[in-house]
Amino acid sequence: MKKNFLISLFLSLSCTLSCMNSDEAKTIETLALQLDAMEIDSSITEKPKKFRAVPEEKNAPKKSSNFHTVVPNKLYRSAQLSKTELEAVIKTYGIKTIINLRGQWPTESWWRDEFEVALKHHCHFHNILMVARSLTTRENLQQLLDLYDDLDSAPTPILIHCKEGKDRAGEAAALWLLEKEHQPKRKALEELSETFGHKPHKFPAKAFLIYMWPVTKNKKQRRKWLNERYNPYVEIDTGIANDFINDFGLKIDVDDLSDMITIPVIE
Repeated sequence: MKKNFLISLFLSLSCTLSCMNSDEAKTIETLALQLDAMEIDSSITEKPKKFRAVPEEKNAPKKSSNFHTVVPNKLYRSAQLSKTELEAVIKTYGIKTIINLRGQWPTESWWRDEFEVALKHHCHFHNILMVARSLTTRENLQQLLDLYDDLDSAPTPILIHCKEGKDRAGEAAALWLLEKEHQPKRKALEELSETFGHKPHKFPAKAFLIYMWPVTKNKKQRRKWLNERYNPYVEIDTGIANDFINDFGLKIDVDDLSDMITIPVIE
């Protein structure tokens, strides 16, 4: 049975079974997102792809790990690392927190290995389920930003990673630059470039989120936008979408972009 059919089935159930309580409905949504994440994570054992050359990181893992410094001594990004690579990064860069953007998968060996290494080295270990092809849910964005603000739960230096280190890790890195370093969007969007293997024309949702992120310096206003106005389930703003398409040189129209990045809802 194909994955897309399963996702539609779960979403349909969440809409038609009106007797569900909120916890059950949340479980259905989580299962759907996990199935969607399998678009990226299904080939657990495949060899990592090679990426374009970037400035060498001292003592960094091999290039296929897509390991890079975002802000020295604060934030680093990578693809899924092996146990040996992860231990080396923790020791070399003093990593105290690992944020895994692939979600919690205790049945998979890569997740168990990472959990064991984090436990061995007394690293804080957090799991957030994000997907490359669609906008991130409000709840998961809030979880990520809350971790960025909580030095007790997520002390720096932090390592963020997804499977290949190019889409979800790029989005999380860009958000750090916007929220914690107060960098301009132009600088933040560099974390979502082909330098890291990211292809905006294939997965435009990550760059679009950064593109529409509010520019106000008032943190409360940014959180208010996230809590009240950000909605990854509805059609996107036409004006912002047109500007985004033109700036990135995408050969699609607004409807195509909306279909590519919004989370589908079955009515």
